[in-house]
Amino acid sequence: MVTRPRAPAPKPDGKEDAYETERASASVIAPVASTEAPQDASPAGDVRSVEGPFGDLLDWFSTVVTNPKSAADGVAQAEPIQARLGAERVEGIVKPTDRMTAVERMGIYQYAYHARLVGCLEDDYPVVADALGASRFELLARKYIEAHPSDRPNLNPFGRHFPEFVATQKAWLDDWAFIRDLARLEWALVEVLHAAPHEGLSMASLEALPQVEWPEIRLPPSPTLRFLELDYPVNAYFQANRRGESVAIPAPSPSATAVYRVGYRLWRMDLSPAMAEVLGALVRGATLGEALACLEDPRFAEEVKETQVMVWFKEWVVGGFFAPFERPTD
Repeated sequence: MVTRPRAPAPKPDGKEDAYETERASASVIAPVASTEAPQDASPAGDVRSVEGPFGDLLDWFSTVVTNPKSAADGVAQAEPIQARLGAERVEGIVKPTDRMTAVERMGIYQYAYHARLVGCLEDDYPVVADALGASRFELLARKYIEAHPSDRPNLNPFGRHFPEFVATQKAWLDDWAFIRDLARLEWALVEVLHAAPHEGLSMASLEALPQVEWPEIRLPPSPTLRFLELDYPVNAYFQANRRGESVAIPAPSPSATAVYRVGYRLWRMDLSPAMAEVLGALVRGATLGEALACLEDPRFAEEVKETQVMVWFKEWVVGGFFAPFERPTD
């Protein structure tokens, strides 16, 4: 995909309502909830708020169900809790039936729990799942669940470690570098979707500022922007997948993409090298003057000569890329 500098041509996220409706991993209700856990959130391991036998029973059930291997392993892991409950055998806690043992009955819950988490990951990373295929994705997902078990009641942030985890699977995942970049793009979409509403920068406020002050201001990124510098052109792959096209994994080629939200709709914008240099500098905290100085690099001479930089800023401001500007401190 080639982006013309004069017209960044942002893309909506494929299916119009794909990230605007209730999903397995999150319920999107205005105002959009943050993916960050509240300060008083408790890990899943501390499931009880009461002491005594009922709390022990909750701990036992949680230990068995969340075991990543099997209910039988979970029962073995939960033996100390079983002892506290005064049960010599698991049948003292869960009754068998004519057709199923106690462990087999718990296996239903253990399987369903992990299938739910696999489904959450597939919901947040649908294009990764499609690129890997069902069996490889499930293997990767179950490895992830074992390494990063769910630790919050809210599943919105559950997949947050997934892109970095992909990079630890080099031994069996040959295309890990591409999958990691694709996962970074998909997680950026999830984060932007759930970012809190914010007051964005307006062109009117910039135009009201004396131009002599422009070089010294900083434009903080808004909560609804993610700026990605990637080793693969994953946005083009993502877009083709959303159109239902069958495409091969591309060769490595540096790319940059902005993911942002206007209202409750997600957009993706490919960035040319010069655009990425300027936006990246701003996101990292450079002043406007310092960011624009990047364009003096000879690499960008031809592109910048053909481009009015204000076109970029208008696109970015309309897209809500920035929070209100900050003046230099005295």
